[in-house]
Amino acid sequence: MRFVFPLLLAAANLRFCGARFNEEVVERIYEHLDRFMSRPREILDFKLAFRRVGGFHHGMGPADRDTYFAVVSALSGQPNTFYALEDGTFMGIAAGGAYAFYKEYGDTLYEPPASPDDPNWKYWIACVNSKTGEPENCTTANLKATKPKYWVECIDDCKLAPCPDPDSQRDCSSIPDLQEAEACRENVTYCPQYRIFSASKEEWNDWKEQNVTFGYIPRMYHCIDDKGRVTQEPGSCYYENDSPVQRNILGDYAYCQGKGGPCNPFVGNYRVSNYDARYRPFYTIIREWQKPLWAKPDVSFNSFEVSYSTPIYSTDELGRKVFDGVMAMDYDLRDITQYLHNAYAGTDIAVALFEQEEPHYLIASSTGSSPVFGALVKDPGSCPHDEITLEGKHLCECPYEETSVEGLSLCDPFRVPLPRLTGHPTDKVLVEAFKRLEAAGFPRRELLTLNSDNDLSQTFYVATTAVYEKPDTNLTWSFIVVMPGQSSGESLTRGEPGFMLVCAVATFGAGVCLFFLVTFLFNRHKKAIMMADWRFTCLFFLGCACLNLASFSFLGKNTDAVCLLRMWSFHMAFVAALSPLLAKCFRMRMLVSQPGTVTRRRRVTHFQTFMIMLPPIVLQAAILLVVTLVDPPTASEVLKNPGTVDVTQHVVCSHNTQGSFIFQILFEGSLTLTGTVLAYHMRHIESKFGEAKQLIFAMSSILGMGIIILIFSSLLEYDDSGRRVLYAVGICWGTTVCCCAFALPRLLTTQNSNDSRSSRRASQLASTAQGRAPAGADEDPSARNLSH
Repeated sequence: MRFVFPLLLAAANLRFCGARFNEEVVERIYEHLDRFMSRPREILDFKLAFRRVGGFHHGMGPADRDTYFAVVSALSGQPNTFYALEDGTFMGIAAGGAYAFYKEYGDTLYEPPASPDDPNWKYWIACVNSKTGEPENCTTANLKATKPKYWVECIDDCKLAPCPDPDSQRDCSSIPDLQEAEACRENVTYCPQYRIFSASKEEWNDWKEQNVTFGYIPRMYHCIDDKGRVTQEPGSCYYENDSPVQRNILGDYAYCQGKGGPCNPFVGNYRVSNYDARYRPFYTIIREWQKPLWAKPDVSFNSFEVSYSTPIYSTDELGRKVFDGVMAMDYDLRDITQYLHNAYAGTDIAVALFEQEEPHYLIASSTGSSPVFGALVKDPGSCPHDEITLEGKHLCECPYEETSVEGLSLCDPFRVPLPRLTGHPTDKVLVEAFKRLEAAGFPRRELLTLNSDNDLSQTFYVATTAVYEKPDTNLTWSFIVVMPGQSSGESLTRGEPGFMLVCAVATFGAGVCLFFLVTFLFNRHKKAIMMADWRFTCLFFLGCACLNLASFSFLGKNTDAVCLLRMWSFHMAFVAALSPLLAKCFRMRMLVSQPGTVTRRRRVTHFQTFMIMLPPIVLQAAILLVVTLVDPPTASEVLKNPGTVDVTQHVVCSHNTQGSFIFQILFEGSLTLTGTVLAYHMRHIESKFGEAKQLIFAMSSILGMGIIILIFSSLLEYDDSGRRVLYAVGICWGTTVCCCAFALPRLLTTQNSNDSRSSRRASQLASTAQGRAPAGADEDPSARNLSH
């Protein structure tokens, strides 16, 4: 009879927790990253423009070192910025002006010079011990091989040939169209030809044992002042043993061009290394593609750096476009981390930037956790503490401070995969969000939620992933954004007004139904109650009371157990209340042969009627059992976006499919429709034989109330607690109206019968008293009439 109740309860299972997730947050993060990552391009474009207008008088050769240092220092707060040329020249300034570095042109290695007359002698004597400041020869015998070594040698005196990029390698002579062929030749870039050689650390160490050594042109590290000038003024530059740097070596160095003779390029030089930029990734990728690009993060001292590089060109005497080298800027991954941390410190937004390729190395995170860690490569099982396996290597945590001499020299830097991010409490949330998004295939700009300990009743977070990319510069990273959800208290828990209201209406509805149950049982021997088939009417009252008590399952938060309890309690109580009415309808239908008449020859016992009532209950229990085993309701989440920026997480009791919901609607709807049809056919039967009119009235009342509730719940923006209160009120109203429709007429009839019986008894007593009155007394006419 309550066709509307299954619909109400299907919606009543919804619980949504308000989580305002601003889509603009993703856009702002993208803009923050773009602003930070665009700075290298802006700075390099400025320096290239300075070169084009003749700011570097020697074509950015070694003699322009001081000018370049001054220009870079003028751009305060810059990251590592430098350039390298095809002839081997390399110079730049470290992030924040910490130091400058410089290397003159020439092959990476050379045979040890035999005398000062050798052109390489000036480089052979130029090295220094960074700890003590003692002069040293620039020989590979002093170099430790912890990784493969590389060096560059010219081919045919570095003769120019087409560069390896696709445009330069195109066969322009095979193009028949003259204009197209001419355009093809104009796009050809020429590069000096040289080879890059390599030797494994084992080969390099074997050469050292065999006393096979080479000289190298050193990369020099210089102290500089705040204006970018190299300096070794007292108190400004020291070796590691705190002795002051005083480097004075005069010679005919490339730096001396235009300075009128021998000069000293070693001012403030406190350390040297063997380095050639021409085999580094930031350089080779530009030489290969001849366009501005971002290189993959690469090792630099005790960290990893990502470089933005742009090519440098000139025109030779034949009018050919010549690739001269690469201008670049580095970002230490820790710099990007610091930028994100500064941008989002003190906010509830967490961001993790990572590579799309496995193992999804971390680029940076707003939590401040380092994307790089120092470690020692050891044999398996030899670590004193926890051992990490990464890239097929067994790593032990570095026992030294990262910035200490031991940490820089003994420990190697390794990158942190995002799934292993630790160091901050929010990192756990970022890792969980990453795993969830990875399982979903990293859907762009789609939102999901994650909860503490995977418990939907706990604090939840809204997460999404987006891509930061610059396709024209070979930069594509993904980033995760996580924000905590803000629960608006929709759960009906103790202390909230909705909690007390649901308890009140459920108690009231159950109390009314139980009152009628007890009243019918107490008056079951009265004729009017007996004619109402009191046994099954009492079972109906009991079912209505249980249906009201099922409203108590609306209380609390949605969990798997609560979802299952709601399904069983409501649907079983609904059928338990409906079955007695169906049984009464079937019983009266079996007794009626013609509309409005009763066949007295047929008899339907109470036991038979009870057996008619059982099948719907048993069938409902079987259906619920199958649903529980196959597709039980569970607390799951649904994200909805009611506006352009506001996102709401809904925690609902739902099934994996709609099959169980549809089947319940069909089953309970068919029971209700059957009862309605039977009651309609019984509408002309005498009231003393049936209660069809009361049944139709009750059903229409419930139907009307259900429609009103559905309209209000769909049109008005109620929170879930308001919806549950509305459903509880609807159940209370429907059950009390039904109970009143069945009980009040019978109780009023019983009361009238009692009043009539009391009147007759009073009349009889009065007549008896009149008969005993003295002779000659006047007879009361009303008493006389009653006696008849």
